[in-house]
Amino acid sequence: MMLATVFFLITAPFVYSQTYKPPCSVTQGEFSFDFSSFEGKRFITQGKDPKGNEYVYHFAPCDTIADAGVECIMDPGGVITGMVIQRSQDDSCFVLGQFDSSITPSNWDLYKSSGVVHGATLSTDNGSPTSCSGGVVRTLDVNFVCGAEVTPPDNSWEVLNEQGCDYTINFPTKLACTKGQTPVAPHVNPNNNNNNKGPSFGTAVMIILGISILLYFGLGTIFNLSQGKTGMEAVPTYIFCIFTLASEGSVYFFTNLQSCIIPSNRSRNLVNGNEKFNSVHTPSNGNDISYNKQEYDEIGEDYVTDF
Repeated sequence: MMLATVFFLITAPFVYSQTYKPPCSVTQGEFSFDFSSFEGKRFITQGKDPKGNEYVYHFAPCDTIADAGVECIMDPGGVITGMVIQRSQDDSCFVLGQFDSSITPSNWDLYKSSGVVHGATLSTDNGSPTSCSGGVVRTLDVNFVCGAEVTPPDNSWEVLNEQGCDYTINFPTKLACTKGQTPVAPHVNPNNNNNNKGPSFGTAVMIILGISILLYFGLGTIFNLSQGKTGMEAVPTYIFCIFTLASEGSVYFFTNLQSCIIPSNRSRNLVNGNEKFNSVHTPSNGNDISYNKQEYDEIGEDYVTDF
């Protein structure tokens, strides 16, 4: 009896580890998400840590990466492989989270934004403690969010690491969509060379303007030819009136602006290269009459008598 008890205690953990399968699904109320079809699949993306260091992230949803070329065999903490592995070009390598027997239904929850369910979240706290402040383990939140495809292409999902050893993965998949939900367009990593951005607003306006001018001249010329016009007469010129009006308006505006800045009752004299304004006012019946200073001085000289 004693021998049987010892045998059970020795073999029970081994049997449990072989039979227990961590949940890869969550059901809460009316919402139910199952991601077990991801087992055996691998995904890759690129990103940076808060210090600007570039990394490649390997992700095996609901699984463990078994690849000697990816595993962190030199990890001082002894955490060699897991569900998410972060590697850099200088061969630094860290396991961010493990999908093992420590994962229970309590690790799963609904992913909500502004109170609306957009998928499910798997949270782990069993990553490698190597290079983490205080020797704490790395924590990971995998957000399975509603996407357009079942399995997203590489570099269309992102890993966020805003501080310390806390990581977040936003992974778009159609399996995370609720009934009637519109999938969000996938985010494309800026490090992906296949990311082609559309033209800017200013470029689009210039393109539309150019096409409009070409259509104006083209259709206008065809119309004028149909009216019997030939040569330069067939070329529509009405559009040039706009530029003429703009030019005349500019001249009118600046002429009036100049008259406001330099009133007509002031004269400008250059003294030693500097511009001065001179005006002379002589009261007459309670009204001010302005004279030009130069004219005033010439009048005054007529009344000078030599004694």
